[in-house]
Amino acid sequence: MTSITTARCKQLKPILERALELAVDQRAEFVARAAGDDVVLRRELEALLEGAERAAFLDRWPERVPSVDPSGVRFEATTTHKVGGVVPAAQ
Repeated sequence: MTSITTARCKQLKPILERALELAVDQRAEFVARAAGDDVVLRRELEALLEGAERAAFLDRWPERVPSVDPSGVRFEATTTHKVGGVVPAAQ
């Protein structure tokens, strides 16, 4: 894992904030324009945006997820905490 310097954070932050305001399908083009020829900057921004998307997905993760296992038995999975710990509750 690469650490980011304070100076680099100051460079990344306004670009990242603006990218997060855009629709997901507009972000890649914006990042490419903002980074220009700086491939490292582009990669850092893409990684930060990917992390933000994963975090947003977890924030939307439902508490209870209805499902069907391969045998056709319905069960409801209950998350025990935000990032996993799925426990099936047979119905």
